[in-house]
Amino acid sequence: MSDNYIFYDIETNGLDYDTTGIMQITLLDVNGNIILNQYTYPFDNRIDCTAIHGIDEQKLIDNKAISTVDLCTLMKQSIRNKYGRKDIYLIAYNNFGYDQIILENNFKICGIQIPDTWYF
Repeated sequence: MSDNYIFYDIETNGLDYDTTGIMQITLLDVNGNIILNQYTYPFDNRIDCTAIHGIDEQKLIDNKAISTVDLCTLMKQSIRNKYGRKDIYLIAYNNFGYDQIILENNFKICGIQIPDTWYF
């Protein structure tokens, strides 16, 4: 397996593609090493779906959650630090049906471009 695969999972505050914000993201390399595990305040600051993922305001505070803009920047930095400018492949359980759409939309809302070298 290529070293350039990243497995990721997101927790969100909803299901609607246009209004859903990311509350946590985890990135793992092919060896199971954590590249990034970060809590974030959704772009709309709506804390919701707590019964599903257990993330509430206190968990965000306790885990030093950052803004969605900072999350997108940190994600790009973390991947670039590990892989340089190589092509990387992002893999998630429900990638094409949900995770990729939410991730791309959150980057777009923050005005941050996803690198052309990231493939889903």
